[in-house]
Amino acid sequence: MAVHAQDFALVVGLNHYPYYSDGKDLKGAIDDASKFADWLKDQHSGGGLPPANCKLVVSTNNPLTPDVGQIEQALLEIWRDATAIGGGRRFYLFFSGHGHSFDPAEEQLPDVALCLPLWSRELPNKSISANHLRGWVQRCMPFDEIVMFFDCCRSRMLKSRAQNTAGGCAVARPGFDNIKILSIFAAEHEQKAVDFH
Repeated sequence: MAVHAQDFALVVGLNHYPYYSDGKDLKGAIDDASKFADWLKDQHSGGGLPPANCKLVVSTNNPLTPDVGQIEQALLEIWRDATAIGGGRRFYLFFSGHGHSFDPAEEQLPDVALCLPLWSRELPNKSISANHLRGWVQRCMPFDEIVMFFDCCRSRMLKSRAQNTAGGCAVARPGFDNIKILSIFAAEHEQKAVDFH
């Protein structure tokens, strides 16, 4: 398999959730994310990404990370690196962690809140909108294809919102609405995913 130097990825694995429904940490999210990143970088039977093109962000317990800023920074680095080589071909996003569905006021389709380690019922907006992440990449970043994997629940936890990132662009890039997008979910809408570890 050839090296796909124009492909980039952000892979996120979050195990640590000390405030999530009485401290319900996950056991396999970091392992799943790490294995997916390894597959992406495999140049024989995987995605063929150069190692520098694959950003892996995993949670830690002390300090409790990441927050939205670290994910934004990883996406900015991908954006800059892809722009520096004249544009990318495919962008992969893989998220493994807690999640839940919610109905954004501005869209017809339900969104998925990608819960960050500080998420709790008292801080229900400590999550990132999956739709916003997709929109940021689609409207602003130089990719022809977007492939997203959401290894998380899509059940309805409570009435809450997910935050948008600070990312965006003043003017959408030409042809952004013609980009090919594939979204793959571990669970049906309003259903739970299973942590098998």
